[in-house]
Amino acid sequence: MNILIDDIQPFKEFTIRGCRECQFSNGGHLFAAVHGNVIQLYATYTFENVGNLKGHNGKVRGIVWSQDDSKIISCGVDGAVYEWSVYTSKREHESVLKTCSYTCAAVSPDGSTTFAVGSDKTLKEISDSNEREVPAADTVLTQVAVSRSGRMLFVGTAQGAIRAMKFPLTVPGEWTEHQCHYSAITKMRISYDDSFLFTVGEDASLCTFKIMDKEGRGLKAKDITYAEEILISKSDLQEKDTAMKELKTRVYELNMENEYQLRLKDMNHSEKTKELTEKFIQEMESLKTKNQVLKTDKDKEESQNTKKSGRTDRTATSGTTGLGVR
Repeated sequence: MNILIDDIQPFKEFTIRGCRECQFSNGGHLFAAVHGNVIQLYATYTFENVGNLKGHNGKVRGIVWSQDDSKIISCGVDGAVYEWSVYTSKREHESVLKTCSYTCAAVSPDGSTTFAVGSDKTLKEISDSNEREVPAADTVLTQVAVSRSGRMLFVGTAQGAIRAMKFPLTVPGEWTEHQCHYSAITKMRISYDDSFLFTVGEDASLCTFKIMDKEGRGLKAKDITYAEEILISKSDLQEKDTAMKELKTRVYELNMENEYQLRLKDMNHSEKTKELTEKFIQEMESLKTKNQVLKTDKDKEESQNTKKSGRTDRTATSGTTGLGVR
């Protein structure tokens, strides 16, 4: 599967019938897949089958890689817990208890100790083929998980409860129990930074727990550098490129349309301005003409009034002279 920016896409399919267990190595360069009682090793980048681990007489129910990816621990319904060398594909250590059907195994960070749970209602601690049993208080344990720091151990029960075991283990065992599922827990994993515990059960539910110490404080998170790069398929990239080109074309067309509309508005404004200017000039000329006519009429009136006033003065002067002769 390829994890893309917004999708998960199948990349390669392997014809492994009835595969219920698959685990990637911590480095990611290998992965192990269970086919019945055989564990098949594949190279992640070439998909080549680089090894087959054969030895179980029954179905393999649990596999786990050591932190340095040099070992694989497996357990099965045949009551066997095997430690395999990844480089030689050979079995190095074993612990067999035919009366127990194992369902899960875990390994300490240094790879020296294996923990396994099964149908015999005990938690087993196996070190160099030496085995110690921690009774589970008449409860079948289905899952076990060890933190990467090697300081915490959790087990899941057939009743859907999680037990935080006192670690290192003691006999009899001590634990704190938390009920979360109403049926058996089928898988349990701790996050890479030991901050979260994830469980799934037969009740088809996924539960997430924040891991805290006795005082209720969260564990100090490790500094993890995440990659800034993302993956995208070629088809998605082509679609995005096509969409970007279409959007750029649309933006260009909108800009051209806006510029055209602006030019039309400028032309309309210019024509209106020109019309108003011409009309204003015409009105000014008309007003000037009217003003000139009025001024001319005024001058004529003043001239006529002046003439009339002169005649009146002469008439009055003549009348005064005639009265003196008498």
